[in-house]
Amino acid sequence: MGTLSVRGDVLVVPPFECAWLKLDKPGEGCFTFLAKAENDVTLIFSSNAEGKRVCGTRRNSEFYTVIIGSHVNSRLVLERSGKIVHEVAGVRASPTKFTQYWVDYQTGRVSVGVGAKPGFNCLSQWQDPEPYMSIACLGLSAWDKHVCYSGLRLMGRLCFAPQSRRGSEEWQQPRAGQVASLQMLSARRLSECLTPANCLSVLAVAEDLRATPLVRTTLDYLSSHLVEVVGASGHELFSLSTRSLADVLSRDKLSLVSEYWAFLSVLLTWQGQGGGTAEDLWEFIRWPLMSSSELERVEALPCYAGSARLRRLVAEARRTHSTKGDPKKTRRYQNVLITAARGIELRDQESAKLARSRLQPRRSPSARELLYVSDGDNNGVCFYLGTRRGEASSSRARSQFVNPSLTGVVEASTSSPHSRFSSAAAVTSRLCPRTSYFDPRYNEETKRKEAWWQVDLRRSLTCNHYSLRHDASNEGFLRSWELRGSEDGEVGRALGCWFRPDFSADFSPPSHSSSRGPRSGPTVTTRPS
Repeated sequence: MGTLSVRGDVLVVPPFECAWLKLDKPGEGCFTFLAKAENDVTLIFSSNAEGKRVCGTRRNSEFYTVIIGSHVNSRLVLERSGKIVHEVAGVRASPTKFTQYWVDYQTGRVSVGVGAKPGFNCLSQWQDPEPYMSIACLGLSAWDKHVCYSGLRLMGRLCFAPQSRRGSEEWQQPRAGQVASLQMLSARRLSECLTPANCLSVLAVAEDLRATPLVRTTLDYLSSHLVEVVGASGHELFSLSTRSLADVLSRDKLSLVSEYWAFLSVLLTWQGQGGGTAEDLWEFIRWPLMSSSELERVEALPCYAGSARLRRLVAEARRTHSTKGDPKKTRRYQNVLITAARGIELRDQESAKLARSRLQPRRSPSARELLYVSDGDNNGVCFYLGTRRGEASSSRARSQFVNPSLTGVVEASTSSPHSRFSSAAAVTSRLCPRTSYFDPRYNEETKRKEAWWQVDLRRSLTCNHYSLRHDASNEGFLRSWELRGSEDGEVGRALGCWFRPDFSADFSPPSHSSSRGPRSGPTVTTRPS
């Protein structure tokens, strides 16, 4: 089934596993989180952490269980020591997108709600007449399918009774008999009319009025359209506050030309217009993502010689470049960087977090993220393209999935011509047909015969994981293969390989093999041998 794993900012919990958190104060606490699953988002309030494996019978009988999407994703269930005590029909988990939930526990009273604001949009509340007094831990678990958790936040108890009223958290509707304020109506209208030309002006007004919802909405827009905003109203960059600019540059999803562009066209321009001191924001630039030529141009700038902080950041980037291609050196350097972030130069936890984030590539706000959960899941690029870009419900995936090679969304080719034994479309079919045999061809580059198949995705792809399924018999399994990626379909580079020199018949490989790789282009080629 797999083990607990963290992928970026997402915790993936396999079936029957559990990740435990300790409540700040025994007997009470409020927990907010994002979850995505086909069913059974499971939270367990218990007196102690009972291990990663969740068993049907527990030694400790004092526990409460909250299950969102129970009974084939049809209802919310609350259990006391494994027995159902409360149900709410119609509460379902989402398999395609993260949903925000909150759960509050106060000495036997369990409240569950949806949304980012604890206490509002309450779905259910139940009071145990004989509450357990020793609850001290919270477990994040799953039943028969993987569950993805993100945005975990554990806080103190709610100071007021949860309310079941629904509505927008950002722009709440006025109650009966009340009139919406002019500021509320104006902020709502401005958020609907944001453009690259007026974005900075709206943000300045929102910060002056302390309209927090409008500030958040405008910063989200600015992050998604930073290139267009700089092009349309770059002369107004000085109006950005240091706090707002730091918020934008710290985001993983950000519209950028490059990190060098962010440093030169955003930070230095902002400083030149009188916006503030750019040196305080240099930590937010991801210097290791710059090329060697871009770092040389930074070193040629007048500000480089006069700033010890900038010289340290550039040296950090160059050291990262020197460890590329050597996983041991890369891990060792990351450990050194994190240690330094906790030491003299970077004293607080926020700086340590920045030091780690500088090693991570940013994601385009317009890109669709396909999160790898497990081998054979419905999150891969082929399934995404074969279900009208993920619109198909996972519960009806088999009936709604159409092979993207047959519809022309992708183009598959192999080393063998089409025959009753060879069909290129079989590569993306999600099945194991008998028409998947490909004859080897002589490769001038390697001077040997190789069989291969190739899929032209016709779109750019940042590939960080792949799963390869093959025959598990003693004769039909793959002994070795190489994964290549190419931007133009002609010139490719190796992204990952696996080689087993022992071809003895007693070797039994797994039917699924998976690995991780760096960025690839629109064409992915696998060469088994």
